[in-house]
Amino acid sequence: MTIASETIKAQLSRYGSITVEHDGEWLVVKPPSETGFTVSFYDHGDDFIVFYDGWHEHFKDVQRAIKCFVLGLTDAVRVTRYARGSCSCKWICECRTHGDWVPLGTTCRLLVPFWRRRTISVHQNFAVPCDAAERIDIGE
Repeated sequence: MTIASETIKAQLSRYGSITVEHDGEWLVVKPPSETGFTVSFYDHGDDFIVFYDGWHEHFKDVQRAIKCFVLGLTDAVRVTRYARGSCSCKWICECRTHGDWVPLGTTCRLLVPFWRRRTISVHQNFAVPCDAAERIDIGE
């Protein structure tokens, strides 16, 4: 287990309702409710990827990656999911800053069944307090 994995598991152990699944280079937290989204962390040595459902971001700095991961478990982040039929095809990640929702980025699939009915849903986690990401120190 890496320092990043140990740090995340230690940070989230404070919150009994969260189960962290660990599978080699992956850490996954399933949505705590039907209105939430899956948060995943991929540790590839010098490259870290944080996933909020289908949205993702690459990091070189492990501290920023871990904070992004934990932030996804708070109500300060939401993901708007666009689907065509049962196929999710676009994810917009937004972060609440000073009361406003600010877009962080968009991830899209290239091939989508455009002929199917479009649905839009907004997902948000409420698993940890908003300041949890600020309390992280990996001690490097």
